[in-house]
Amino acid sequence: MYDPRLGWNGNQAGAPKKWLTRILTVLAGATVLAFSLMVSILLFAVVMTVAVIAGARLWWKTRALRRRMREAPPHDPFAAFRQEFGGRIIEGEVVRRPER
Repeated sequence: MYDPRLGWNGNQAGAPKKWLTRILTVLAGATVLAFSLMVSILLFAVVMTVAVIAGARLWWKTRALRRRMREAPPHDPFAAFRQEFGGRIIEGEVVRRPER
């Protein structure tokens, strides 16, 4: 199984053989992990900034609509009925019992 030209020895394929190689592997892994953490934090900050700007723009663009809604009289769905018939509206339920 061992071929000196390839440097491959069965079960130890790809395993680092020297302490310097192990240290460099750990450092490279830590560097990749730190870089990916920095990128994710940066991406999160960008997304949150865009969300805050979009929310502020929506709030600013709807301020006139909110003002008109505050100044408008309350909506009464039965106003036309009250003007036509007057009096009070009493809501209830009618139960009809069959006669025997």
